[in-house]
Amino acid sequence: FRLFQRLFTRTISAGNGDRLPWRMSFLIESGGGLWDFKNLGAMMLWWSNKSHNGQIRKAIDALRDGALDEGRTRVRLRIDLATWAPSDRERLLEERAARLARAVAGWGGADVSDVSGDPTQALISGGVGASLNSVATPALAYLDDVTHFLPLYRPASPWATGGVLFRTADGKVWPFQPHSPVQSSHINLIFAEPRSGKSVLANAINLALCLSPGITRLPLISVIDIGRASSGLISLLENSLPPSKRHLVASIRMRSSPEFSINPGDTQLGCRKLLEHEMAALLNLVLTLVTPHGRENADPAMSNLARMAIEHAYKNASDEGTQPKLYTRSMEGAHDVDAAIDNYGLRIDDNTTWWEVVDALYDKGALHEAMLAQRFAVPLIADVAVAAAAPQFTDLYGEKVTEDGTEKVLKAFTRMLSESVRAYPVLSRPTRFDIGDARVISIDLDEVAKSGSAAADHQTAVYYMLARIAVARNFYLHDDDLDQFPQKFRAHHAARIKSIMEDKKHILYDEFHMTSKIRSVREQVVADMRMGGKRGVMVSLISQDVGDFDPTMLTFASCKIVLSRADEGTITKMKSVFGLSPTVEWNVRNSIRPPSKRGSTFVGMWKVRDSEADCAQA
Repeated sequence: FRLFQRLFTRTISAGNGDRLPWRMSFLIESGGGLWDFKNLGAMMLWWSNKSHNGQIRKAIDALRDGALDEGRTRVRLRIDLATWAPSDRERLLEERAARLARAVAGWGGADVSDVSGDPTQALISGGVGASLNSVATPALAYLDDVTHFLPLYRPASPWATGGVLFRTADGKVWPFQPHSPVQSSHINLIFAEPRSGKSVLANAINLALCLSPGITRLPLISVIDIGRASSGLISLLENSLPPSKRHLVASIRMRSSPEFSINPGDTQLGCRKLLEHEMAALLNLVLTLVTPHGRENADPAMSNLARMAIEHAYKNASDEGTQPKLYTRSMEGAHDVDAAIDNYGLRIDDNTTWWEVVDALYDKGALHEAMLAQRFAVPLIADVAVAAAAPQFTDLYGEKVTEDGTEKVLKAFTRMLSESVRAYPVLSRPTRFDIGDARVISIDLDEVAKSGSAAADHQTAVYYMLARIAVARNFYLHDDDLDQFPQKFRAHHAARIKSIMEDKKHILYDEFHMTSKIRSVREQVVADMRMGGKRGVMVSLISQDVGDFDPTMLTFASCKIVLSRADEGTITKMKSVFGLSPTVEWNVRNSIRPPSKRGSTFVGMWKVRDSEADCAQA
């Protein structure tokens, strides 16, 4: 006995572009008397067809023995089916009836006849509850066998409603709402071969986030992509917003030029040092910069050295440090700051520091200009290299050599940071790349993220990290961070953080396999996943193979979606990590169909609060 949704699937595929309308009625009755009558008839007429009547008697005896020995309930079953067509299209009606008959016959080997008895009664008996006088030929069965293929086991979604509407293989609508309370965390892994619809699905998920019920403003969405796969979503949102709000969405093509300069060491307004999660992101970037081309990890000694150098650089640059940066008029990118100083009549002399300018502008309520001024007060990557030249670093690391014994650690650290500043001009000056008030942002790294050589892989990793810092630096702010802000700035940040915590937030890394060669990038993504559940951030990774994701990422994932049919190697990996059920494994092997005019299919696995949902979607 096959499940009922298999019949649904067969009727859908039998449509040939023409939707096959049909209905079905089950009539289940006590079957004791019919059993005895059938057995008596087969016994009396056994001589007319010994083989056929003998099989009937053996079947009835086996069913009776099962009912007596196992306590199973005997029933008789009649099934009525009907299809229809316009009254003037008799040929279409005949075609539909034939297609329905083939679908039912292939469902489980059932015998289907066109009409049995009165055609009018046959039509009426096909309506559920319309008549108990079915004209179908009765069949003998156990009740538990019959209930197995009744329409009681169709897939159901854990989400009552959702911004994304999938369809199951048998045609049932299956809603899905990303970033909803149905899941305790929101870590999505999407993988398939190229041209399988990964980016289309990602755009649908982001659109569903923007249409989430109950939100009063656009969510915070950052897409880090190689190519323009998300440009359609940005265009849709931009044209759906009134002109006064179109600045809330942005599609940016990253280039290695001064206007895209990003200082990964920027701090929150008023903060003389980094918050802990900001320190972790900057540390991962610095470790990426000091990882030799062709290597996956930096030298083991670099981690502690890098953290110490970063902390020393911020201590030196603070207004209480030994080397705070002095205000200089007419700096590139500081025109608005100069104008604000003139407008408010601030007193400036040769010893005025940028931090003093920040505080003075903040006191005047010029928050934007204060933030621009702060970009000149904080350390750059080059300042971290300079900080490492302090005597205490020489004492600790002066004689220590790298793991391969080719160079001293301290010299290698400062050399590679200095080379990075020259190799990546966007790191050499204060931040000019400004996303403004944009809330939905797509960063296209196609011009700067390359592959094919160790140097290209290194560059790709650096730009992934820079893009992540630039567009998601505020995602993980939490009211637990308030005690790390200077007292004067806490009221301002308390309001900001409250707003950010209420927002839905999503970081999406497309073409994630491009980061596979540099370990520090992957560690940053894992850190984002770890904090995501606590800080309400959804993290999505899109790649071409399940092997592109680290075991830790696979463990954290609350949603896994496969968009192309898997080979044996992929299935083996998935079984070892996911523990695939037989149903999911079969669908991964057989049911996934590439995109076409009929849509496409995928296999999705979701972890929800109450249980785990494994569903093959169409």
